[in-house]
Amino acid sequence: MKDSPLSLTRNILRTTAASNDFTTISVPKHTKAPSNLFLDNGGCTNAPGWSPGNKFKSKRALSTTTTKASTSTPTSTSTPIVTEEGQLASSEELQAIFRDVFSPLHNEIVHAFGYGSGVFVQQDNNQESKNNNATQEQTMLDLILVVRDATSFHALNQRENPHHYAPLFRSHPGRAAWWQQHDVFDTPLVRNPKVFFNFVKDSQYWMKYGIITAHELQSDLQYWDSLYVGGRMHKPTATIVSSPSIEQCQQQHNLPAAMAMALLLLALPSSCLAVQQIPLPSLYSQISGLSYTGDFRMQMGAEDPGKINKLVNSPGQLERFQSLYQTPVRKLIQDGIVSINSDTDDNHDKTLLSWNPQDPAVVKYLWQQLPPRFQPLLRLPTTFNTASSADIDLVSGQLSLQRELHKIVAPAARYQSFKGIWTAGMSKSGKYALAKLSKGILRR
Repeated sequence: MKDSPLSLTRNILRTTAASNDFTTISVPKHTKAPSNLFLDNGGCTNAPGWSPGNKFKSKRALSTTTTKASTSTPTSTSTPIVTEEGQLASSEELQAIFRDVFSPLHNEIVHAFGYGSGVFVQQDNNQESKNNNATQEQTMLDLILVVRDATSFHALNQRENPHHYAPLFRSHPGRAAWWQQHDVFDTPLVRNPKVFFNFVKDSQYWMKYGIITAHELQSDLQYWDSLYVGGRMHKPTATIVSSPSIEQCQQQHNLPAAMAMALLLLALPSSCLAVQQIPLPSLYSQISGLSYTGDFRMQMGAEDPGKINKLVNSPGQLERFQSLYQTPVRKLIQDGIVSINSDTDDNHDKTLLSWNPQDPAVVKYLWQQLPPRFQPLLRLPTTFNTASSADIDLVSGQLSLQRELHKIVAPAARYQSFKGIWTAGMSKSGKYALAKLSKGILRR
């Protein structure tokens, strides 16, 4: 059987990782999180402590840890469907790569996940072969590592994996942590999303991993500070290490807000039918595009123009979206906001979600699911008796939402692109940019 790209990546990364035996890894005792990792978030638990059942596991025990969450927290919906078509490698393979490279840092990492085309196949509907697409384009393994403390993580990671860092930051953990967490520019045009990316480059495959603190991620999940990582979690991911507190923030804040925002942006004016029916693929496409609103990379052709379509319609993705948003949709149904119409439970592409965008109570309910920064933008008319008042309010409300999303996404995308030149180094950044452009403007 031909090795998957992740299997090959695993062999490559083993040659660069420390020569330790990671088959059996001891599970450290629970460590209390520093006090500065707590937020007053109205019920979102922010202690990013490990749950012993969710730490690094041996390959034999992995099948249970990637499909079952702690009983004290909501079930994780970001766990990949490993048996669905379109998974490039099993969760076991993904965690084995992760363990080979990062197990010496297991006390520092509280949550981790893989995402992107190196984990799930992303292909157009008219492509003939999934394997052909995978061998040609799935060359980057993308990970996000959520850490307790940036300085401690960089200090230990530079000791274990110094070759991951650009010369500017090698042997300078304090400099890496400062660069990750502080704004270089004092302007609203750019804003630091508080993520530090490293690249591991081989002749065939790359691994790119971002580091963010638990405090910053939980704030992004609840308040949509930049949507740089929170937006990635709007889409299916492959959970490697699970933090109950982060999963809780995801379920209580990030996913319901993404669902509500997508419905509001898709709302039709009152001149149309009162009850609007939205196919699930259209809803998931709208959700997937939220974190690209105002991203200059999409506008200038540095991203694949068919990226959103691939994120939703590639093999297995509709099922993963359905699993990810199962809890928020169920809550909307229970509260009488939406209803689901489907001929068959398994035919997700023909399933319709129905709701009434002309009902002020429904609009207000959905708006209240958004982060606090969006609440002042709500302007409901006292009555929807006339079509014109409803139309004006709905259209102006959608424009306000889009402008605010642009203010969130665009400055962070600009800053991170600037920061990446320094954190990855000129050579790796240039090659990565060229690879991105080859999927975008250079491919047209």
